[in-house]
Amino acid sequence: MDPAQKEQENILLQNEQTNLVENKEQKNKNILDLLPSAFTQFLKDNNINLEYFQEIDNFPRYIRLKPEVNISIEELKKDLGTEDVQKIEYLCNFYAIPENVKIVNSKYYNLGLLYGIDLSSAAVIKSLDPQKGEKVLDLCCCPGMKLCNIADIIGTEGKAFGVDINETRLNTCRSIVKKYKLDHIIKLELADGTTYDKESQFDRVLVDAECTHDGSLKHLAKFIKNQKAVIEDMQNSAKETTDNNEQNLDKEQNNLQNKSNNNEDSKNAQNQIDNNQVESLNKSTDKQVEHNDTYQEETNQSVDTLDSQVKDNQKVPQLQKDKKQGTEKKISNRELKRRKKQMEKNNSNIYTQKKVKKNEWSMEDFQERVLDPIKLQNIVDLQKKLLTNGFKLCKEGGYIVYSTCSFARNQNEDVVEWFLNEFKDQVESVHPFNNDVSNMPACKPGFIQNTVRFDPFVSKSGGMFVSKFIKKQKQIQN
Repeated sequence: MDPAQKEQENILLQNEQTNLVENKEQKNKNILDLLPSAFTQFLKDNNINLEYFQEIDNFPRYIRLKPEVNISIEELKKDLGTEDVQKIEYLCNFYAIPENVKIVNSKYYNLGLLYGIDLSSAAVIKSLDPQKGEKVLDLCCCPGMKLCNIADIIGTEGKAFGVDINETRLNTCRSIVKKYKLDHIIKLELADGTTYDKESQFDRVLVDAECTHDGSLKHLAKFIKNQKAVIEDMQNSAKETTDNNEQNLDKEQNNLQNKSNNNEDSKNAQNQIDNNQVESLNKSTDKQVEHNDTYQEETNQSVDTLDSQVKDNQKVPQLQKDKKQGTEKKISNRELKRRKKQMEKNNSNIYTQKKVKKNEWSMEDFQERVLDPIKLQNIVDLQKKLLTNGFKLCKEGGYIVYSTCSFARNQNEDVVEWFLNEFKDQVESVHPFNNDVSNMPACKPGFIQNTVRFDPFVSKSGGMFVSKFIKKQKQIQN
Protein backbone atom coordinates (compact mmCIF):
# COMPACT_ATOMS: atom_id res chain seq x y z
CA MET A 1 0.00 0.00 0.00
CA ASP A 2 1.20 3.47 -0.88
CA PRO A 3 2.61 5.23 2.28
CA ALA A 4 0.57 8.35 1.54
CA GLN A 5 -2.57 6.24 1.16
CA LYS A 6 -1.83 4.40 4.41
CA GLU A 7 -1.32 7.69 6.21
CA GLN A 8 -4.63 8.95 4.80
CA GLU A 9 -6.44 5.84 6.07
CA ASN A 10 -4.90 6.29 9.53
CA ILE A 11 -6.10 9.89 9.60
CA LEU A 12 -9.62 8.81 8.59
CA LEU A 13 -9.62 6.11 11.29
CA GLN A 14 -8.47 8.59 13.95
CA ASN A 15 -11.16 11.06 12.88
CA GLU A 16 -13.79 8.33 13.06
CA GLN A 17 -12.67 7.35 16.57
CA THR A 18 -12.65 11.00 17.63
CA ASN A 19 -16.19 11.45 16.29
CA LEU A 20 -17.37 8.35 18.18
CA VAL A 21 -15.92 9.71 21.43
CA GLU A 22 -17.44 13.15 20.84
CA ASN A 23 -20.84 11.66 19.99
CA LYS A 24 -20.66 9.52 23.13
CA GLU A 25 -19.80 12.55 25.26
CA GLN A 26 -22.57 14.60 23.64
CA LYS A 27 -25.13 11.85 24.21
CA ASN A 28 -24.06 11.58 27.83
CA LYS A 29 -24.27 15.37 28.24
CA ASN A 30 -27.72 15.51 26.64
CA ILE A 31 -29.09 12.85 29.01
CA LEU A 32 -27.56 14.47 32.08
CA ASP A 33 -29.02 17.81 30.99
CA LEU A 34 -32.48 16.25 31.35
CA LEU A 35 -31.78 15.20 34.94
CA PRO A 36 -31.90 17.68 37.83
CA SER A 37 -28.56 19.44 38.35
CA ALA A 38 -28.63 18.39 42.01
CA PHE A 39 -28.71 14.74 40.90
CA THR A 40 -25.73 15.21 38.57
CA GLN A 41 -23.88 16.88 41.44
CA PHE A 42 -24.79 13.92 43.69
CA LEU A 43 -23.25 11.55 41.11
CA LYS A 44 -20.06 13.63 40.93
CA ASP A 45 -19.82 13.96 44.73
CA ASN A 46 -20.01 10.16 45.04
CA ASN A 47 -17.57 9.46 42.17
CA ILE A 48 -20.27 7.61 40.21
CA ASN A 49 -19.46 6.92 36.56
CA LEU A 50 -21.57 9.35 34.52
CA GLU A 51 -21.26 7.08 31.48
CA TYR A 52 -23.64 4.60 33.13
CA PHE A 53 -26.46 6.97 32.31
CA GLN A 54 -25.79 7.10 28.58
CA GLU A 55 -26.68 3.38 28.56
CA ILE A 56 -30.05 4.09 30.10
CA ASP A 57 -32.00 2.75 27.10
CA ASN A 58 -29.41 0.28 25.84
CA PHE A 59 -30.29 -2.87 27.75
CA PRO A 60 -33.24 -5.28 27.46
CA ARG A 61 -36.05 -5.96 29.85
CA TYR A 62 -36.24 -9.27 31.64
CA ILE A 63 -38.97 -11.73 32.55
CA ARG A 64 -39.23 -14.74 34.86
CA LEU A 65 -41.63 -17.66 34.57
CA LYS A 66 -42.98 -19.49 37.59
CA PRO A 67 -41.19 -22.80 38.30
CA GLU A 68 -44.25 -24.86 37.34
CA VAL A 69 -44.50 -23.29 33.87
CA ASN A 70 -42.99 -25.64 31.29
CA ILE A 71 -43.21 -24.16 27.81
CA SER A 72 -40.88 -24.08 24.84
CA ILE A 73 -39.07 -20.90 23.87
CA GLU A 74 -41.03 -20.95 20.60
CA GLU A 75 -44.31 -20.87 22.49
CA LEU A 76 -42.97 -18.04 24.64
CA LYS A 77 -41.99 -16.07 21.53
CA LYS A 78 -45.50 -16.50 20.17
CA ASP A 79 -47.07 -15.42 23.46
CA LEU A 80 -44.90 -12.28 23.69
CA GLY A 81 -45.22 -11.44 19.99
CA THR A 82 -41.47 -11.28 19.34
CA GLU A 83 -38.81 -13.55 17.89
CA ASP A 84 -36.15 -11.92 20.08
CA VAL A 85 -36.35 -14.00 23.28
CA GLN A 86 -33.03 -14.99 24.85
CA LYS A 87 -32.82 -17.54 27.67
CA ILE A 88 -30.53 -16.52 30.55
CA GLU A 89 -28.88 -19.81 31.43
CA TYR A 90 -27.53 -18.85 34.86
CA LEU A 91 -30.97 -17.81 36.23
CA CYS A 92 -33.88 -20.22 36.53
CA ASN A 93 -36.74 -19.68 34.02
CA PHE A 94 -35.30 -16.28 33.12
CA TYR A 95 -35.35 -14.55 29.72
CA ALA A 96 -34.27 -11.31 28.05
CA ILE A 97 -36.67 -9.60 25.65
CA PRO A 98 -36.62 -6.29 23.75
CA GLU A 99 -37.29 -3.23 25.90
CA ASN A 100 -40.35 -2.26 23.84
CA VAL A 101 -42.22 -5.56 24.29
CA LYS A 102 -45.34 -5.09 26.43
CA ILE A 103 -45.81 -8.05 28.77
CA VAL A 104 -49.33 -6.88 29.68
CA ASN A 105 -50.45 -8.54 26.43
CA SER A 106 -48.99 -11.89 27.49
CA LYS A 107 -51.38 -14.71 28.33
CA TYR A 108 -48.97 -16.02 30.94
CA TYR A 109 -48.62 -12.60 32.55
CA ASN A 110 -52.37 -12.21 32.87
CA LEU A 111 -52.64 -15.71 34.34
CA GLY A 112 -50.08 -14.77 37.03
CA LEU A 113 -47.39 -17.09 35.62
CA LEU A 114 -44.94 -14.51 34.24
CA TYR A 115 -43.14 -11.71 36.07
CA GLY A 116 -41.34 -8.59 34.91
CA ILE A 117 -38.14 -8.30 37.00
CA ASP A 118 -34.69 -6.88 36.37
CA LEU A 119 -31.72 -9.23 36.04
CA SER A 120 -29.91 -7.61 38.97
CA SER A 121 -32.95 -8.10 41.24
CA ALA A 122 -33.18 -11.79 40.36
CA ALA A 123 -29.44 -12.08 41.05
CA VAL A 124 -30.02 -10.84 44.62
CA ILE A 125 -32.35 -13.80 45.23
CA LYS A 126 -29.87 -16.21 43.69
CA SER A 127 -27.31 -14.90 46.17
CA LEU A 128 -29.76 -15.35 49.07
CA ASP A 129 -30.24 -18.93 47.83
CA PRO A 130 -33.43 -19.82 49.76
CA GLN A 131 -34.23 -23.53 50.06
CA LYS A 132 -37.52 -25.41 50.04
CA GLY A 133 -39.31 -25.35 53.38
CA GLU A 134 -37.25 -22.49 54.87
CA LYS A 135 -38.50 -19.49 56.79
CA VAL A 136 -37.27 -16.34 55.02
CA LEU A 137 -37.59 -12.63 55.81
CA ASP A 138 -37.57 -9.77 53.30
CA LEU A 139 -37.08 -6.75 55.57
CA CYS A 140 -37.82 -4.08 52.91
CA CYS A 141 -40.12 -6.08 50.67
CA CYS A 142 -41.90 -3.60 48.39
CA PRO A 143 -42.80 -3.62 45.57
CA GLY A 144 -42.63 -7.40 45.98
CA MET A 145 -40.96 -9.06 42.98
CA LYS A 146 -38.02 -10.36 45.03
CA LEU A 147 -40.43 -11.59 47.70
CA CYS A 148 -42.45 -13.50 45.09
CA ASN A 149 -39.24 -15.02 43.77
CA ILE A 150 -38.42 -16.24 47.29
CA ALA A 151 -41.91 -17.70 47.72
CA ASP A 152 -41.76 -19.56 44.39
CA ILE A 153 -38.53 -21.24 45.52
CA ILE A 154 -39.38 -22.19 49.12
CA GLY A 155 -42.80 -23.55 48.13
CA THR A 156 -45.77 -24.37 50.33
CA GLU A 157 -43.55 -26.06 52.91
CA GLY A 158 -41.85 -22.74 53.66
CA LYS A 159 -42.95 -19.30 54.81
CA ALA A 160 -41.89 -15.90 53.50
CA PHE A 161 -42.39 -12.77 55.60
CA GLY A 162 -42.45 -9.35 53.91
CA VAL A 163 -42.10 -6.14 55.94
CA ASP A 164 -42.49 -2.52 54.85
CA ILE A 165 -43.04 0.73 56.72
CA ASN A 166 -45.21 2.35 54.03
CA GLU A 167 -48.86 1.25 53.91
CA THR A 168 -49.42 2.40 50.32
CA ARG A 169 -46.42 0.44 49.09
CA LEU A 170 -47.49 -2.58 51.12
CA ASN A 171 -50.96 -2.49 49.55
CA THR A 172 -49.32 -2.54 46.12
CA CYS A 173 -47.23 -5.51 47.23
CA ARG A 174 -50.36 -7.22 48.55
CA SER A 175 -51.99 -6.88 45.11
CA ILE A 176 -48.95 -8.44 43.45
CA VAL A 177 -48.88 -11.33 45.92
CA LYS A 178 -52.57 -11.95 45.30
CA LYS A 179 -52.15 -11.78 41.50
CA TYR A 180 -49.47 -14.48 41.63
CA LYS A 181 -51.48 -16.60 44.10
CA LEU A 182 -48.78 -16.63 46.78
CA ASP A 183 -50.75 -15.34 49.76
CA HIS A 184 -50.71 -18.84 51.31
CA ILE A 185 -46.89 -18.67 51.45
CA ILE A 186 -46.29 -14.96 52.02
CA LYS A 187 -47.22 -13.03 55.14
CA LEU A 188 -47.06 -9.23 54.82
CA GLU A 189 -46.60 -6.97 57.84
CA LEU A 190 -46.76 -3.18 58.14
CA ALA A 191 -43.80 -2.36 60.37
CA ASP A 192 -40.55 -0.42 60.68
CA GLY A 193 -37.76 -2.68 59.46
CA THR A 194 -35.31 -1.19 61.95
CA THR A 195 -37.42 -2.31 64.94
CA TYR A 196 -39.44 -5.25 63.56
CA ASP A 197 -39.26 -8.21 65.93
CA LYS A 198 -40.25 -11.88 65.95
CA GLU A 199 -40.01 -14.50 68.67
CA SER A 200 -38.59 -17.08 66.27
CA GLN A 201 -35.68 -16.35 63.95
CA PHE A 202 -35.26 -16.79 60.21
CA ASP A 203 -33.14 -19.15 58.12
CA ARG A 204 -32.32 -16.31 55.70
CA VAL A 205 -32.82 -12.56 55.81
CA LEU A 206 -32.80 -10.20 52.85
CA VAL A 207 -32.00 -6.55 53.62
CA ASP A 208 -32.60 -4.89 50.26
CA ALA A 209 -32.21 -1.53 51.93
CA GLU A 210 -33.79 1.80 51.14
CA CYS A 211 -31.27 3.92 49.20
CA THR A 212 -31.00 6.84 46.79
CA HIS A 213 -32.14 4.70 43.81
CA ASP A 214 -29.52 6.21 41.51
CA GLY A 215 -29.02 2.75 40.01
CA SER A 216 -32.71 2.37 39.10
CA LEU A 217 -32.02 3.21 35.48
CA LYS A 218 -35.40 2.07 34.19
CA HIS A 219 -37.13 4.55 36.50
CA LEU A 220 -34.68 7.27 35.51
CA ALA A 221 -35.45 6.44 31.86
CA LYS A 222 -39.14 7.06 32.54
CA PHE A 223 -38.31 10.40 34.12
CA ILE A 224 -36.13 11.39 31.15
CA LYS A 225 -38.84 10.32 28.71
CA ASN A 226 -41.31 12.54 30.53
CA GLN A 227 -38.87 15.47 30.56
CA LYS A 228 -38.35 15.12 26.80
CA ALA A 229 -42.12 15.14 26.24
CA VAL A 230 -42.55 18.25 28.38
CA ILE A 231 -39.73 20.07 26.55
CA GLU A 232 -41.16 19.07 23.17
CA ASP A 233 -44.61 20.33 24.18
CA MET A 234 -43.16 23.64 25.34
CA GLN A 235 -41.17 24.04 22.12
CA ASN A 236 -44.21 23.27 19.97
CA SER A 237 -46.37 25.66 21.99
CA ALA A 238 -43.74 28.40 21.78
CA LYS A 239 -43.45 27.91 18.00
CA GLU A 240 -47.24 28.02 17.63
CA THR A 241 -47.41 31.24 19.66
CA THR A 242 -44.62 32.83 17.62
CA ASP A 243 -46.30 31.82 14.35
CA ASN A 244 -49.63 33.27 15.50
CA ASN A 245 -47.99 36.52 16.56
CA GLU A 246 -46.16 36.80 13.23
CA GLN A 247 -49.39 36.17 11.33
CA ASN A 248 -51.21 38.81 13.37
CA LEU A 249 -48.38 41.26 12.82
CA ASP A 250 -48.39 40.61 9.06
CA LYS A 251 -52.15 41.07 8.97
CA GLU A 252 -51.96 44.37 10.85
CA GLN A 253 -49.20 45.63 8.59
CA ASN A 254 -51.19 44.68 5.48
CA ASN A 255 -54.22 46.52 6.80
CA LEU A 256 -52.11 49.56 7.58
CA GLN A 257 -50.55 49.44 4.12
CA ASN A 258 -53.96 49.41 2.46
CA LYS A 259 -55.14 52.35 4.56
CA SER A 260 -52.01 54.36 3.96
CA ASN A 261 -52.24 53.91 0.18
CA ASN A 262 -55.43 55.97 0.27
CA ASN A 263 -53.77 58.74 2.24
CA GLU A 264 -52.08 61.67 0.45
CA ASP A 265 -49.36 61.73 3.06
CA SER A 266 -48.97 57.95 2.88
CA LYS A 267 -45.24 57.80 3.58
CA ASN A 268 -45.32 59.72 6.85
CA ALA A 269 -48.60 58.15 7.90
CA GLN A 270 -47.30 54.66 7.17
CA ASN A 271 -44.20 55.14 9.31
CA GLN A 272 -46.17 56.67 12.18
CA ILE A 273 -48.96 54.09 12.12
CA ASP A 274 -46.57 51.16 11.65
CA ASN A 275 -44.52 52.13 14.67
CA ASN A 276 -47.57 52.74 16.86
CA GLN A 277 -49.38 49.58 15.82
CA VAL A 278 -46.33 47.31 16.11
CA GLU A 279 -45.57 48.73 19.54
CA SER A 280 -49.21 48.28 20.55
CA LEU A 281 -49.24 44.69 19.26
CA ASN A 282 -45.99 43.85 21.10
CA LYS A 283 -47.37 45.34 24.32
CA SER A 284 -50.56 43.31 23.84
CA THR A 285 -48.55 40.10 23.39
CA ASP A 286 -46.41 40.83 26.47
CA LYS A 287 -49.54 41.58 28.45
CA GLN A 288 -51.10 38.29 27.36
CA VAL A 289 -47.99 36.32 28.39
CA GLU A 290 -47.97 38.11 31.76
CA HIS A 291 -51.67 37.36 32.15
CA ASN A 292 -51.09 33.66 31.36
CA ASP A 293 -48.26 33.43 33.91
CA THR A 294 -50.38 35.15 36.57
CA TYR A 295 -53.35 32.94 35.74
CA GLN A 296 -51.15 29.83 35.97
CA GLU A 297 -49.85 30.83 39.42
CA GLU A 298 -53.30 31.72 40.74
CA THR A 299 -54.80 28.50 39.42
CA ASN A 300 -52.04 26.38 40.98
CA GLN A 301 -52.65 28.12 44.30
CA SER A 302 -56.37 27.45 43.98
CA VAL A 303 -55.77 23.77 43.18
CA ASP A 304 -53.43 23.49 46.19
CA THR A 305 -56.12 25.08 48.36
CA LEU A 306 -58.72 22.61 47.11
CA ASP A 307 -56.30 19.72 47.76
CA SER A 308 -55.85 20.94 51.31
CA GLN A 309 -59.60 21.23 51.78
CA VAL A 310 -60.19 17.67 50.56
CA LYS A 311 -57.59 16.34 53.03
CA ASP A 312 -58.91 18.39 55.96
CA ASN A 313 -62.59 17.94 55.18
CA GLN A 314 -62.89 14.89 57.45
CA LYS A 315 -61.74 16.95 60.44
CA VAL A 316 -63.07 20.48 59.85
CA PRO A 317 -66.24 20.97 57.77
CA GLN A 318 -65.69 23.50 54.98
CA LEU A 319 -68.42 26.12 54.97
CA GLN A 320 -69.67 28.27 52.14
CA LYS A 321 -72.09 31.15 52.12
CA ASP A 322 -75.36 30.33 50.40
CA LYS A 323 -75.94 33.39 48.23
CA LYS A 324 -79.71 32.96 48.14
CA GLN A 325 -80.38 32.30 51.83
CA GLY A 326 -77.34 33.92 53.45
CA THR A 327 -76.64 30.71 55.41
CA GLU A 328 -73.51 28.54 55.59
CA LYS A 329 -73.40 24.97 54.27
CA LYS A 330 -70.79 22.19 54.25
CA ILE A 331 -68.93 21.59 50.96
CA SER A 332 -68.69 17.87 50.27
CA ASN A 333 -65.47 16.14 49.27
CA ARG A 334 -67.14 15.21 46.00
CA GLU A 335 -67.82 18.87 45.24
CA LEU A 336 -64.29 19.93 46.18
CA LYS A 337 -62.81 17.27 43.89
CA ARG A 338 -65.16 18.35 41.08
CA ARG A 339 -63.99 21.95 41.49
CA LYS A 340 -60.35 20.87 41.46
CA LYS A 341 -60.90 18.88 38.28
CA GLN A 342 -62.63 21.83 36.64
CA MET A 343 -59.86 24.19 37.78
CA GLU A 344 -57.24 21.90 36.22
CA LYS A 345 -59.30 21.68 33.02
CA ASN A 346 -59.55 25.47 32.82
CA ASN A 347 -55.81 25.75 33.36
CA SER A 348 -55.00 24.56 29.85
CA ASN A 349 -53.02 27.44 28.35
CA ILE A 350 -49.79 26.88 26.42
CA TYR A 351 -47.65 27.01 29.56
CA THR A 352 -49.36 23.99 31.17
CA GLN A 353 -47.22 20.86 31.13
CA LYS A 354 -48.64 17.62 29.79
CA LYS A 355 -50.13 15.46 32.53
CA VAL A 356 -47.68 12.86 33.81
CA LYS A 357 -48.75 9.28 33.23
CA LYS A 358 -49.11 6.92 36.14
CA ASN A 359 -46.02 4.85 35.27
CA GLU A 360 -43.72 7.83 34.79
CA TRP A 361 -41.67 9.78 37.31
CA SER A 362 -42.56 13.44 37.72
CA MET A 363 -40.09 15.98 39.11
CA GLU A 364 -41.86 15.65 42.47
CA ASP A 365 -41.35 11.86 42.40
CA PHE A 366 -37.69 12.38 41.58
CA GLN A 367 -37.17 14.81 44.44
CA GLU A 368 -38.95 12.51 46.90
CA ARG A 369 -37.30 9.22 45.91
CA VAL A 370 -33.80 10.37 45.04
CA LEU A 371 -32.95 13.86 46.25
CA ASP A 372 -34.93 14.43 49.42
CA PRO A 373 -32.45 16.33 51.68
CA ILE A 374 -33.54 14.57 54.87
CA LYS A 375 -33.22 11.20 53.13
CA LEU A 376 -29.73 11.99 51.86
CA GLN A 377 -28.68 13.08 55.33
CA ASN A 378 -29.99 10.02 57.13
CA ILE A 379 -29.85 7.25 54.52
CA VAL A 380 -26.63 5.58 55.70
CA ASP A 381 -27.78 5.52 59.33
CA LEU A 382 -31.04 3.91 58.20
CA GLN A 383 -29.17 1.26 56.21
CA LYS A 384 -26.98 0.40 59.21
CA LYS A 385 -30.04 0.06 61.46
CA LEU A 386 -31.80 -2.18 58.91
CA LEU A 387 -28.76 -4.42 58.55
CA THR A 388 -28.31 -4.59 62.33
CA ASN A 389 -31.91 -5.68 62.82
CA GLY A 390 -31.61 -8.18 59.98
CA PHE A 391 -28.64 -9.69 61.81
CA LYS A 392 -30.65 -9.96 65.05
CA LEU A 393 -33.56 -11.65 63.25
CA CYS A 394 -31.34 -14.24 61.53
CA LYS A 395 -30.75 -17.51 63.34
CA GLU A 396 -27.23 -18.78 64.03
CA GLY A 397 -25.86 -20.51 60.95
CA GLY A 398 -28.29 -18.54 58.78
CA TYR A 399 -27.52 -16.15 55.93
CA ILE A 400 -28.00 -12.42 55.50
CA VAL A 401 -27.86 -10.61 52.14
CA TYR A 402 -27.43 -6.83 52.08
CA SER A 403 -28.14 -5.09 48.77
CA THR A 404 -28.99 -1.66 47.37
CA CYS A 405 -29.76 -0.24 43.92
CA SER A 406 -27.28 2.61 44.43
CA PHE A 407 -23.84 3.07 42.86
CA ALA A 408 -22.64 5.12 45.86
CA ARG A 409 -19.82 3.48 47.84
CA ASN A 410 -20.87 5.04 51.16
CA GLN A 411 -24.21 3.16 50.93
CA ASN A 412 -22.56 -0.12 49.94
CA GLU A 413 -18.98 -1.18 50.74
CA ASP A 414 -18.68 1.38 53.55
CA VAL A 415 -21.79 -0.04 55.26
CA VAL A 416 -20.42 -3.59 54.87
CA GLU A 417 -17.08 -2.60 56.44
CA TRP A 418 -18.89 -0.94 59.34
CA PHE A 419 -21.09 -4.04 59.83
CA LEU A 420 -18.15 -6.46 59.83
CA ASN A 421 -16.31 -4.29 62.35
CA GLU A 422 -19.38 -3.91 64.56
CA PHE A 423 -20.15 -7.64 64.67
CA LYS A 424 -16.69 -9.02 63.84
CA ASP A 425 -16.94 -12.00 66.19
CA GLN A 426 -20.50 -12.88 65.18
CA VAL A 427 -20.63 -12.67 61.38
CA GLU A 428 -18.46 -13.72 58.48
CA SER A 429 -18.45 -12.28 54.98
CA VAL A 430 -18.95 -14.84 52.19
CA HIS A 431 -18.98 -14.40 48.42
CA PRO A 432 -22.53 -13.84 47.09
CA PHE A 433 -22.03 -16.44 44.33
CA ASN A 434 -19.44 -18.74 45.88
CA ASN A 435 -16.61 -17.18 43.86
CA ASP A 436 -17.88 -19.05 40.81
CA VAL A 437 -17.96 -16.87 37.69
CA SER A 438 -20.21 -19.34 35.87
CA ASN A 439 -22.69 -18.92 38.71
CA MET A 440 -23.19 -15.25 37.86
CA PRO A 441 -21.15 -13.94 34.91
CA ALA A 442 -23.11 -10.68 34.70
CA CYS A 443 -21.41 -8.92 37.60
CA LYS A 444 -18.03 -7.53 38.60
CA PRO A 445 -16.16 -7.42 41.94
CA GLY A 446 -17.02 -4.65 44.36
CA PHE A 447 -14.44 -2.38 45.98
CA ILE A 448 -13.87 -4.80 48.87
CA GLN A 449 -13.63 -8.58 49.13
CA ASN A 450 -16.81 -10.70 48.85
CA THR A 451 -18.95 -7.96 47.30
CA VAL A 452 -20.24 -7.67 43.73
CA ARG A 453 -21.73 -4.94 41.59
CA PHE A 454 -24.08 -4.87 38.61
CA ASP A 455 -24.06 -2.03 36.08
CA PRO A 456 -25.32 -1.42 32.54
CA PHE A 457 -21.92 -2.09 30.94
CA VAL A 458 -21.16 -5.46 32.54
CA SER A 459 -24.67 -6.69 33.34
CA LYS A 460 -26.95 -5.03 30.78
CA SER A 461 -29.18 -4.17 33.73
CA GLY A 462 -29.80 -1.51 36.32
CA GLY A 463 -27.30 -0.89 39.11
CA MET A 464 -27.12 -3.22 42.11
CA PHE A 465 -24.72 -3.91 44.96
CA VAL A 466 -24.79 -7.33 46.68
CA SER A 467 -23.02 -8.64 49.78
CA LYS A 468 -23.60 -11.78 51.85
CA PHE A 469 -22.89 -12.90 55.43
CA ILE A 470 -23.25 -15.98 57.57
CA LYS A 471 -24.21 -15.56 61.20
CA LYS A 472 -21.71 -17.56 63.25
CA GLN A 473 -22.86 -20.11 65.78
CA LYS A 474 -21.88 -19.34 69.33
CA GLN A 475 -19.12 -21.51 70.73
CA ILE A 476 -20.28 -23.64 73.66
CA GLN A 477 -17.89 -23.10 76.54
CA ASN A 478 -17.05 -26.07 78.73
